[in-house]
Amino acid sequence: MHILIVGLSSLLLTGCAGMLRDSTQMLEITSDPPGAKTELSTGQECVTPCLLEVERKNDIQVKMSLEGYEAAISAVESRMDAVGVTAEVGNVYGGLWVWGAAGAYALVESWGGGGAGAGPFLLAGGVVAYILIASGRDRREGKTRSLRPNPLHVELEPRRQDSVSSN
Repeated sequence: MHILIVGLSSLLLTGCAGMLRDSTQMLEITSDPPGAKTELSTGQECVTPCLLEVERKNDIQVKMSLEGYEAAISAVESRMDAVGVTAEVGNVYGGLWVWGAAGAYALVESWGGGGAGAGPFLLAGGVVAYILIASGRDRREGKTRSLRPNPLHVELEPRRQDSVSSN
């Protein structure tokens, strides 16, 4: 019974990115000149300068328009960053360490007559827990990623006026 409790509670401890950050982040958007109407591919809108909470997991297309200026389209990319890499390593280490500890406990118990052979099973379960639960959840929710560039700054170009020559 102790093995089952340790093993099941370990499932909750194998994720790292979920403890480090949310699945969303604040995206700062500015333009020169300010006051551009801004539309994100997420459906969010604002007028620059602005700060929006967006999901980390997907790339975002940003469209800006301002009277007298050419419309501009920019991309904000979702990329794994240093915190994401650290989280992945934490998932591996945490999964193997916690499940390894449960496996060692099971081996000690087996020497006393209980839990025979459960140690290797729990250690293998830690690897599976990492792959299927912790890492998969963190990646699916975008917690291992960050949006770049952030802040996004766009220089708007003045609209060219066609000149009509008169003879």
